[in-house]
Amino acid sequence: MSRQPITAHVRSKRMQIIRNLATELILHGHVTVIKSRKQDLEKMISQLINWTKKDTLHSKRLAISKLTNTGHDWPVTQRPLALLKTLAARYPNQNSGYVRSFLLPPRTGDSAVLFRIQLL
Repeated sequence: MSRQPITAHVRSKRMQIIRNLATELILHGHVTVIKSRKQDLEKMISQLINWTKKDTLHSKRLAISKLTNTGHDWPVTQRPLALLKTLAARYPNQNSGYVRSFLLPPRTGDSAVLFRIQLL
C-alpha cells in the first residue's frame, strides 16, 4: 500500500493546531501534547521568542501572524504579544532552550506518547 502525500489542506490544519498550542503555551505556561506536535511546538516557540527579542516592527508582525488570538479585547498586559515581550526579557542572552518537556504516562485509548511542555 502506497503512502498518501500530505496535501496543503492537511498541512494547514496541522499548522493551525500548532499555532493554537503555541498561543495556549504563551498564555498559560504549560500544555500537554503528543510527541509529533511537541517537536513542532518547540520549534515555533523558539522562533516566536527570537523574533520578539529582535524588537523591530517586522519581527513583531511576524510573531503576531503566527499567533491565533491576538487578544484585541483583552487587557493590555494579558495580550499574547505583551506576554511574548516579557518572555523575551527573561532570556536576554539565550538563543534557544526556552521550554522544558516531561514525558507523561501514555494516553488511555490509543496509548499515544504524551509530553507536558513548560516555559522555563
